[in-house]
Amino acid sequence: MTSLIELMKEDSPLYPTADHSKQGWLFLAGVMIGCTICVPVFVMGADLAHQLPYAQFVMAAMLGGFLAAIIAMLTGIVGQKTGLPTAMIAKIAFGSKGFILANLAMAISSIGWFGIQTNVFAKAFVELSEQVWGVHLNYILVAICAGLIMSTTAIIGFRGLGKLSYVAVPLLILILAIPLYSYFQDGKLIGIGSIINENKISMGAMIAMVGGAYSFAATMPDVTRFMRRISTTAVGIIANFVLAYPLLLILTGSVALAAGQSDYMQIMLGLGFGFLAILVLFLATWTTNDTNVYTGALSVNLFLPRIPRWQIAVAVGVFGTIFAVMGIFEHFTSWLIFSGNVFAPMAGVYVVDFWLNKSRYQNYCDTIPQFRYPQLMAWLGGLVIGILTTTHTNMGLEQLTLTTVPMIDAMLSAAAIQIFLHVMADKPKSITG
Repeated sequence: MTSLIELMKEDSPLYPTADHSKQGWLFLAGVMIGCTICVPVFVMGADLAHQLPYAQFVMAAMLGGFLAAIIAMLTGIVGQKTGLPTAMIAKIAFGSKGFILANLAMAISSIGWFGIQTNVFAKAFVELSEQVWGVHLNYILVAICAGLIMSTTAIIGFRGLGKLSYVAVPLLILILAIPLYSYFQDGKLIGIGSIINENKISMGAMIAMVGGAYSFAATMPDVTRFMRRISTTAVGIIANFVLAYPLLLILTGSVALAAGQSDYMQIMLGLGFGFLAILVLFLATWTTNDTNVYTGALSVNLFLPRIPRWQIAVAVGVFGTIFAVMGIFEHFTSWLIFSGNVFAPMAGVYVVDFWLNKSRYQNYCDTIPQFRYPQLMAWLGGLVIGILTTTHTNMGLEQLTLTTVPMIDAMLSAAAIQIFLHVMADKPKSITG
């Protein structure tokens, strides 16, 4: 029991990660690829493949992954250089009280997405179990068991995230490739390039959509704080965003085109791989959900610094599971998407603030003011732009169209405002008289 408690302990999120906890690029790549392989990405790949001609879809997926890599690199390097998680970086950037809104948004979003993913998994698991084994399972029981199991690795901490990814990711890649191979063998895969799809969206819009859909990029410091060097951070990010992410979109999109339908689980069932479909569903949800719990626990830990992180992770997992059972997040998705507009501009500000004020992130223990007003103004400006470019269905005003992805609009606008305010503050005042 003592050894288990020791395993669950890790460096405090209030201080830089210790050297003995530093990891190599494989850790970062494994954790991030585990987040990437999830049901929403399956759905996204299948849907996007029908939006453009196949060659343009493939190019858009690759360029979108490159765009996501740039965003992740900018935020991730801040985590690697400071050794601090996103919530602590936000506290330094915005002030000891100024960061509270962003931290609450991150915590609620993490718990919310955990609840949604668990809810989706439980419903799909019940449906697949009936189709594959002819067994009708109780949804509530499945949701509770799934939520508790998926919380375990996050409760252990970064070591748990890494160990799960090392086992689950190679297995998931192998299983996901099986339908692709099946359709290649029967010749259906060869003809997908000749399928004529209408240009329902522009290629530029799809690139922005792929690049901006990866909301975890804004909280990359939570994982990259464990990286030894910038080079290992870069390799891990490239492995996920430039390779794994676009390839997964292309794989699921290609299979959907070959099968003539977009439900990946049903495609596997149709090929006779019922058990594998269930295994993919479980592992894909787990490798994403443990990161939700871990990120949520880090955010809450800043409010409750005296409580060990692993105990907070337990509470986050329990609350997320309860909400999944209640089904509350079925009607909460729009708010959670909107919340991305809250912490996306936060990321834009803290990246710029770090590079303009590096010393602030080295000697911060007793020097954090309650509010940093220029940073808060830049954050608010980015938030306003995000709201103006967000659709009505996702709690926005839908008054502007910039990159077509509100999260990117908000992040870039906040960064630009922060740079402008910094330049104006440093500009010498003219002497008159």
